[in-house]
Amino acid sequence: MDYIENNLTYEDYVALRTSVDWCNFDEEQTRKSVSNSLYTITVMEDNRAIAMGRMIGDGMRKVIRH
Repeated sequence: MDYIENNLTYEDYVALRTSVDWCNFDEEQTRKSVSNSLYTITVMEDNRAIAMGRMIGDGMRKVIRH
């Protein structure tokens, strides 16, 4: 397994959400949301994303998500 910091892609994000039957949002909105993450980590195995984490915030508070 490899851990990749601050390189979560739209494609990996959507694939992981789909894999657990979570709904996906509009592509433009999702791309903006992912790119505005304060920090991301993607767990890769055999060149495939198997897990992710995101830190999001509003400038005052930080929240770890996913």
